[in-house]
Amino acid sequence: MNKKVILFDRDGVLNRELGRYTMGPEEFDILPEVPNAVQTLKEQGFRLGIITNQSGISKKVYPLQAMQACHAMLQEACQHAFEVILYSPYHPSISQSLGRKPGSLLFERAMGLFGYPVGHAGQAPRQYAQNFYMLGDKDRDLAPAHALGMHTIQITHGIVPGIRPVPQLSFTPTAVFENVAQATTFILKQEGLA
Repeated sequence: MNKKVILFDRDGVLNRELGRYTMGPEEFDILPEVPNAVQTLKEQGFRLGIITNQSGISKKVYPLQAMQACHAMLQEACQHAFEVILYSPYHPSISQSLGRKPGSLLFERAMGLFGYPVGHAGQAPRQYAQNFYMLGDKDRDLAPAHALGMHTIQITHGIVPGIRPVPQLSFTPTAVFENVAQATTFILKQEGLA
């Protein structure tokens, strides 16, 4: 049987949200609790992946190599725990893509890459989607996962009342936590591992 899968949005969940594009590794600040939490999940048998929009590439704000350097840095800090890193380099002002969140294409692709069947017309069977958790901070990160039937956890790290409020969601997530460490504790309890 396939193992459970944890998918992560990147900015604001795994690394500090800057409120603008992260231009490269010199600005890529991995949140302090992330490596430990990711390793705990991996050691407990979860499979891990990242799904991220990186529209700065198509807008020519930063090159593909800068994003790849950030991901290499994250993998090194997390002992290469992420099996899959999927990204959409597109922005609607440049080109349209079903892979850009809030589209569900990258989520469906992740299901296939982790060995779960994806049905006709890209519709993932809901019983398989229940083997997935998606951690994100914004509606566009979580809504497609919710629509497919995945568990959704909103991460509110970096929220500053009056300046950067908690992003509103178009649905009620499975849970809301300040950071990945708290979400990890919740997931382990949900799965009977804590």
